[in-house]
Amino acid sequence: MRPIRRRAGVGWIVLLIAPCYAAAPFQQSPGPPPPAIPEDFRYDPAGRRDPFVNPVPVAPPAPEQPEDPAGAPVRPGGLSGVPLAEARVAGVVTSADAAMNAALILAPGGATFIARPGDSLLDAVVAGIRSDAVVFRRGAPADGSRPRAGEEVVRPVGGVTPDGP
Repeated sequence: MRPIRRRAGVGWIVLLIAPCYAAAPFQQSPGPPPPAIPEDFRYDPAGRRDPFVNPVPVAPPAPEQPEDPAGAPVRPGGLSGVPLAEARVAGVVTSADAAMNAALILAPGGATFIARPGDSLLDAVVAGIRSDAVVFRRGAPADGSRPRAGEEVVRPVGGVTPDGP
């Protein structure tokens, strides 16, 4: 009888086992719920921490922000909560494809956002991004009035806003 070469033997085993794994899709079943701690449980640490209690404190969820006492709605989070008057253009990235252009917008409080054409601010929309400036198109202001809706505002990169608020 001829001895089986080791490499050939391992190859046959892999070929025989592989269809079993390919036929059965991998499904992860949800595990059992974590056990609850009985109310009458008391742990005597004697200088050691309880191994069943998470040592990292879990912060409670943030409460819902109520409306301003004056009745004005609270600003949404992110770039959509920044009014055009408070936005400053810190830089731009341009490309041959205009849809790939991006602008770095600074907001009060040190928040920084990356905006692309079509992204919305609180009272304006990014209409276009040029190599030296960002063009915004005003929308309805947050207070509900529409004095300058539709007007285009050009903000230079890193400069002071020439049009004011």
